[in-house]
Amino acid sequence: MNESKPTAKMDIVSLGMSCQSAHQLARFAVENPEIVTFKKGPFDWLICPADSSISLLDSKLDAPQLTELEIRRNHVFWPRHDLWFWHGYMKRKGDLRELALEETFEREAAKFANQRAQFLALDPTRTLFIISNTQNNLIGDVFDSNEIDRVTFDANRLLSLKASLTNLFRSPINLAAVSRKDRFTGDFPDGIDVQLLSSDDSEWKGDDAQWNAALREIINT
Repeated sequence: MNESKPTAKMDIVSLGMSCQSAHQLARFAVENPEIVTFKKGPFDWLICPADSSISLLDSKLDAPQLTELEIRRNHVFWPRHDLWFWHGYMKRKGDLRELALEETFEREAAKFANQRAQFLALDPTRTLFIISNTQNNLIGDVFDSNEIDRVTFDANRLLSLKASLTNLFRSPINLAAVSRKDRFTGDFPDGIDVQLLSSDDSEWKGDDAQWNAALREIINT
């Protein structure tokens, strides 16, 4: 249990590693407005393993340059931090969305700058940062079956993530992780609340009831 966790109404923010985190945090905040406020941030729609989140935080959320972005698996990939802008750099074409890296770069750069500013303006004393690795289609749609280590959490990774947040904000940090038994190895880290969910049959959204229970346990409500 994180002893410095705020007890009053707090902000909740996603640190990735995928869309499920932002989706579930936003949904929970809408359903429980008296408890939390969801704050949008730069990690919301990335595919961003814990090591990638650490790298991005250590860069102080430095923005990508067009020349360093690549197309992989028909999505925009940023090799410097080993992450995907899975839903970014797209344009509408009728009812569909298609990749348009150069055409949408300025729009996405402005969006990232705004998200960065909002993230850095957070008050860490009343913010709960949450990372999860429970999204089912991470293996298959993004990573191959032999890349399970890239989506696995352990104590060292989570402690390194907390250290990067602490260095960025120059403040004690409230960090929690939502994982599951097949994607967490070793002992839980001291000072970081880890909630383990059971597997579900969703493609990417996750199980609302399990997330509700996990978040209420983290927030102590």
